[in-house]
Amino acid sequence: MENLGAIIDPVRAFLVQIAAYLPRLAVAVVVLVAGWLLAKAVRFAV
Repeated sequence: MENLGAIIDPVRAFLVQIAAYLPRLAVAVVVLVAGWLLAKAVRFAV
């Protein structure tokens, strides 16, 4: 069991880092999509 903990701990730390990064990624995707939609609207209006 001790060896299993040595394998799982780095994986757990990696998943925690990914989970901390996901909100930033989601905000970036929302900003990208909003900018794309705004550009489409401006192009349609002009």
